[in-house]
Amino acid sequence: KTAQKKEEGKIIGIDIGIKKLIVDSDGNQYGKDIERLMDKIQRKQQDSKAFKRALKERDYYVNKTVKELPFRETKVIVMEDIKNIKKNTKKEKRLNKQFRSKFQRWTYSKLTSRIKQLSEVDGVHCQLIAPAWTSQTCNRCGFVHTLNRNCEMSKCRQCGYTTDADYNASLNILNLGLAQQSIVAGSKKVNEVDYVY
Repeated sequence: KTAQKKEEGKIIGIDIGIKKLIVDSDGNQYGKDIERLMDKIQRKQQDSKAFKRALKERDYYVNKTVKELPFRETKVIVMEDIKNIKKNTKKEKRLNKQFRSKFQRWTYSKLTSRIKQLSEVDGVHCQLIAPAWTSQTCNRCGFVHTLNRNCEMSKCRQCGYTTDADYNASLNILNLGLAQQSIVAGSKKVNEVDYVY
């Protein structure tokens, strides 16, 4: 069932990762056990019964976690459009082998599809933005540097601002979404922007 799109509510940006499944621009963290579940999958022999059970456990956990998002009080969820995340990961030589392997077990498309499904039920718009240095940009001063992010923390090389890296990324994702809405919509209401669905 698809609900009518909301005109009222908050707009949030979300960052999706393998340490914490989702972090939103309000500072909420969801799915802190996702890395443990992916490590569990990685230890199983592929195509074995234990491997398939671990995949089902991960999928159940992802679905349960997505339901925790604040759909009822939200009118727009902004997230990155990373359609080729697995393909891109293979090409990223600077990532270590273990990290790349975890990404191969990652069901990013299933996660985003579930977010879209539940958004439709509650009348929430899902806005996809192109990935653009969201993890390397300081949300406070806008300075971009590859070294701004160090594992789970983000520390700006210019202004010194330090915060959780995924939270910083979610704020940048939100800001990119708001900027995109402003450019495309002009004076339109957000629910009238044709690229938001």
